[in-house]
Amino acid sequence: MRTAKRKIIFLVFSFYLLLLSFALPLSSTEEIAGIAAVVGNELITHGELNEQFQFLLLSGLIRPEDSLRMDSLRFDLLTQLINRRVLIEYAQEESIEVIEDEIEEMLEGALEEMKSRFPDEETFKQRLEEEGLSLETFKENYRKQIKENLLLQKLMQQEFGTEMFTTEKEIKDFYNTNRDSFAEPAKIEIAHILIIPKPSKNEEKRIEEKISEVLLRLEFNEDFGELAKKYSEGKFRNRGGDIGFVKKDELSPEIAEVAFSLGVDEVTLTRGIDGFYLFKCVRKRKDTHHLKQIFFKLKVASIDTLRTHKLALKLKEWAESGEDFANLAKKYSDDIETKDNAGYLGEVYLEQLHPLFRDAVKDLDDGEVSDPVKTEFGFHIFKVLSKPEPRIPELDEIKHIVKEFIIQKRTKEKTDELLERILPNFYVETLLKRK
Repeated sequence: MRTAKRKIIFLVFSFYLLLLSFALPLSSTEEIAGIAAVVGNELITHGELNEQFQFLLLSGLIRPEDSLRMDSLRFDLLTQLINRRVLIEYAQEESIEVIEDEIEEMLEGALEEMKSRFPDEETFKQRLEEEGLSLETFKENYRKQIKENLLLQKLMQQEFGTEMFTTEKEIKDFYNTNRDSFAEPAKIEIAHILIIPKPSKNEEKRIEEKISEVLLRLEFNEDFGELAKKYSEGKFRNRGGDIGFVKKDELSPEIAEVAFSLGVDEVTLTRGIDGFYLFKCVRKRKDTHHLKQIFFKLKVASIDTLRTHKLALKLKEWAESGEDFANLAKKYSDDIETKDNAGYLGEVYLEQLHPLFRDAVKDLDDGEVSDPVKTEFGFHIFKVLSKPEPRIPELDEIKHIVKEFIIQKRTKEKTDELLERILPNFYVETLLKRK
């Protein structure tokens, strides 16, 4: 269904910017700084082009995998902007008018919807200021956009009339023909075991001696902050270990409980995934604690990583030979949030998994176990619990989407025909070279 929605979004956007499907016979002149194209007496600037291109990037209509053809996409977008400008000028020549009250009504509705995304109006205005805009400038720009969009809508209605309507039969036939394209993205239900490389006993002993030295100096009332500057290996070292006010859920689960059990001026030691944390509570405020820390990092050598990889391979072998994955997770996994729940990660969309994880499980069948996958956290072993068949929604659930898709598709086709007919009557020149 996401694929279908993506198509709908793209077509709706293209109704205003127009999809590239009709190549304009543009002359190849030298680029002029600041100007991307000329349509009649109107200019399309590089700033306008960059603004619309940024919209496509932010909306996801241009994806990271398209990066190798960005220059081509920019040129295609410029063609869409040119087509839009031609249609607007044609609508004006046809004496199509837009009622001011209609513009203001749509503007106010759009502004209210935008403001609702912020805590209050002041926050909304502040965000505009950060973008270098005043509320009045923003409204004026948006008003112009709404007017142009209404002009295009009315032009479509005048040119195409009843051809833009759809019948129940058309909707049903389209759905039946393209039913599979409305399927939801593939899902997968998985569990995992995370094995984190552990330091050697010699490294553990080195850190224990260091911690003992710090604790002894604290007993002699040495300043916690000064000791942090000398002994801590964390990113807060230069700040005397001061991490400021934090909420409990901002700390790693394995250290949060201990850190938030402290009273003011109390000190405690706890072990995290990558080392030991010596915490001191400076003060408390509502649901936050002001903490200082001295972090003792346990260094992991290459031999430690190799030993962990061998264990991960052994766990895969045991799981494949019939040992219960849930028991293996409970005994060996270092993921404290899932180990007692059979390593269960849940049902997720395959495309939302990290690429390393997706590659490891996408070709596995139900019940199969992946090879160990190495990440910055350690080695992961995945078990595929199930691969549900992609669900295809019934027509009643997506009827409005199918209808909109048909209308936009037909609008595009009719718009292409209109452009082919009227373009010879307009002066169009591009100053942006296709690379």
